[in-house]
Amino acid sequence: MKFKLKVAGVPVNTNLETTLKSRTTKEEAAKEVERMCKGKVLLEEYVWRIEGNPHGGVNDFGADLQNQILERIGEEEPDESVFWDGTRAVYELNVYQVSVNTNLEVALKSETSKEDAVREVESMCREKNLFDGYDWKTEGRSEGGINEFSADLQNDIIERIGQGEKIGDLIEEIL
Repeated sequence: MKFKLKVAGVPVNTNLETTLKSRTTKEEAAKEVERMCKGKVLLEEYVWRIEGNPHGGVNDFGADLQNQILERIGEEEPDESVFWDGTRAVYELNVYQVSVNTNLEVALKSETSKEDAVREVESMCREKNLFDGYDWKTEGRSEGGINEFSADLQNDIIERIGQGEKIGDLIEEIL
């Protein structure tokens, strides 16, 4: 048996992407990005997701997220953030280093029982070594999605693990 730990509602720095409506040229896609920013219709008319996550992965689409996206787009020329996805024949807008609220998961090393997995998580939290030898990722991705593994991120994860739920409720068997 293998187990994974799932922690909900963690703020992480990650990259976001959305599919643009423009399908003709990169210049037209860049103009679309400019219109998006001027009209501030980033969250209403576009589906944003963590880069590489087909399920989205973003828990909170508030004004703060829109402001962060606008700020990041403003730091570059619009066409520098627009990329052609040839497999789907669409242009995508990528925005880097945005703080989002998402769910994280990590495969645990315990392979014998859920009780051992709980003890492993307790030890990880007590010793504050969540990232040592563990491959954390945003939920729904095959890998990664987290730009920075900081002490603040580790403390946020530990805090969420200890917020009233039993640790065992956060552990799932990997099928």
